[in-house]
Amino acid sequence: MATIRAVLQNVEDATAEMGIKEVDAITIRSDRDVACSSDRIVFNADGSCEQQTTVDMTDRVTWISDDTVVLPVFGNGNSIAGVPGLARVTATYEDLTSNEIPITVLPADLLTISPSQATIEEEGTIRFEAVTTCRSRNPNDVSTLANWSSSDPGVATVGFAGNATGVTAGTTDIQATYEGLTSNQALLTVVAPDPPNPLFSGGGGVVINEIVEQPIRDWDDSVGGDGVEFNADPGSAAADPRADQWIELYNTLGAGTAFLGDWTLEYTDTNGAKVVKQLQGFLTAGEFLVIGPLGPDGMDRESPIVLKLLGVTADVVDLSTMHQRWGYVSSPIDEALVRTPNGVDTNRTADFRRGRPTPGEPNP
Repeated sequence: MATIRAVLQNVEDATAEMGIKEVDAITIRSDRDVACSSDRIVFNADGSCEQQTTVDMTDRVTWISDDTVVLPVFGNGNSIAGVPGLARVTATYEDLTSNEIPITVLPADLLTISPSQATIEEEGTIRFEAVTTCRSRNPNDVSTLANWSSSDPGVATVGFAGNATGVTAGTTDIQATYEGLTSNQALLTVVAPDPPNPLFSGGGGVVINEIVEQPIRDWDDSVGGDGVEFNADPGSAAADPRADQWIELYNTLGAGTAFLGDWTLEYTDTNGAKVVKQLQGFLTAGEFLVIGPLGPDGMDRESPIVLKLLGVTADVVDLSTMHQRWGYVSSPIDEALVRTPNGVDTNRTADFRRGRPTPGEPNP
C-alpha cells in the first residue's frame, strides 16, 4: 500500500491512499506430470503484474497438495512422490491463488526376484530378494511384504522374507506376488550333500579349515609385521587382493601324520584358469598348514576350492554358496570364512561362518 500527498503553494491537499500490488497473478509449473513413487518433482511459481514483469515466487508462496499422502510439497517447491494416486497442486500468495497442476503417481509395474537360479544342499538355506520397479526405475525391496511360493515344497520350502530351505534333491521354481504383481520364476536346485569320505572327512583326515578370499589386511607382511608371512601378525601395508589371499588346512586325525605329497588343492584364478596346487611335506595330527600366496593371479573369490587325495575329492568349499549364506567381508572381525567347531566336517556349508582370521591356530 502506498500513500500519495499533493502540495500546492504550501497548502497540503487531501491525502489519498491507493493500493499497489507487487504481483497480480501467480502461475505454477512442474518438471513432470507423471511420476513413480520416490521420484523427486520440482515445482516453480512465477508472479506477474500488469507491466508484464515476472518475479520468481517459488520460496514465497504457500504450496498446497490436495493429497499429501500421494504428493507432499515442501516450502521450496520440492516434492517426493508417495503412494500411487492423483494429487492436485496449487499455490497461494496473499489473496492470490495459482493455476492447478494434477500429478499422477504410478504404481509399481514389475516385480523381480533374485537370484534367478541357485543351488543348495538338503537342509541348506538361501534368501531370495523381491524388488518392485516402476518404469524399470526406483527399485524397492519388498521381500518382507511379498507372498512367496515354491512349485514343489517337497524339494524346497520358502517363507517369510524369501528364506528358502532345501528338503530333498530336485528342482523347484520360487516365485513371489505383491499387490497384484507376479514375479519371474527363480530356479532352485537342491542337491544331496556329498557322501562323507570315510577316510578323510568327519574328523578323519585333512580338511579346509579357514579361508581369506577377500583380504583387507597385509597378510604377506609386505610392510611391517613380524617377518613371518600368513601368521596372526599381518603387516601394515594396504591389502593386495591377490597376494594376501590364503587357505588354511588342518589335520583332524587324532594321531599320525599325513603325507601331503598325495594331496592337491584346486581352484580357479582371477583369469578363469584352473589351478592345481601340488602340496608338499607332512602335516602332523592336530597341526595347521597355511597356504599363501596362491599365485600371481590369485584365486577367484567365487571359486570352488577342492582338496583331493590321490585324485579323489576329500573336501570342497564353494565360495559362491558361502557368500550367499554368509555375505562378504565388511571388517577385520569377519575377514575369514572359518570352519566351526574347528576341524569338524559335517555339512560343508553349515560348518562355516564369517569370523576373525586365526591362521595357524584353532578356530573359536
